[in-house]
Amino acid sequence: MNTSSGFVAPAQPFVAQSPTAVDTTFTFAGSGAAQAQLYDGNDSTPAADPGGITASLRAAYDLGSAKDIRRVRMITASTNGFGNSVVFAIQWSDTSLTAGFTTADTFTLPAGTSQVAVKDLAVSAGAHRYWRVIYSSGTASGNAWAGELTFYIPSTSNMTLVTTSQTADSSVSFGRVLLDYDPAAAPTLNADLTAEVTCNGGTNWSSATLSTVSTNGQGGRTIAETADTSCASGTSFAARVKTFNLKIIPIYGLSVAAH
Repeated sequence: MNTSSGFVAPAQPFVAQSPTAVDTTFTFAGSGAAQAQLYDGNDSTPAADPGGITASLRAAYDLGSAKDIRRVRMITASTNGFGNSVVFAIQWSDTSLTAGFTTADTFTLPAGTSQVAVKDLAVSAGAHRYWRVIYSSGTASGNAWAGELTFYIPSTSNMTLVTTSQTADSSVSFGRVLLDYDPAAAPTLNADLTAEVTCNGGTNWSSATLSTVSTNGQGGRTIAETADTSCASGTSFAARVKTFNLKIIPIYGLSVAAH
């Protein structure tokens, strides 16, 4: 689970995508800096543009099928590197390796050797077959030796969140859950997002039906709650929230009560 930014959400690791064909200016045949080393999975093997930094500096990948790229990573070579920093545009196309490109975002690759730039696309540009980075701005001169260029797609997992158990003074047999979540993924309550309660320390769990209370929570979030839900009697109560169908549903707040 990702617990950054004040919420709990399903983990979203990134998976590197290998090209099936390329169109790049990193074609320097000398000094062991061939084009294929730009995408061999090894930061230590350089690929160079024989013209250095120019306005045509680019690297386009055919990923074989449409992919929703959400992260781009580029590193300068450990020898020679980049003579000047460059702003690259991240672009996609559904046409070919050389035409029909639209800019999704930009990033800056610093000057020097072994300098890494990682750019996460906060908003999906959709799934497209052809992706590239291309010179956008910067001083168009100096070495252009790259170690690696990689495009990534997210790999989402479902989440199970169990609250810390609370101890009641006497036996309880009903539980209730209220939670504050981000609705951006348009989850269906009780299908994509579910809640359960336990009154006996997790030995038994009872499904609790969520209903929307308000769509006007802080920051546009939605508040949902369950009714009192019968559970096996005990003195240790907690809630369990699950996400399904690979929906990214950040949970910003959750409370559980029992009686």
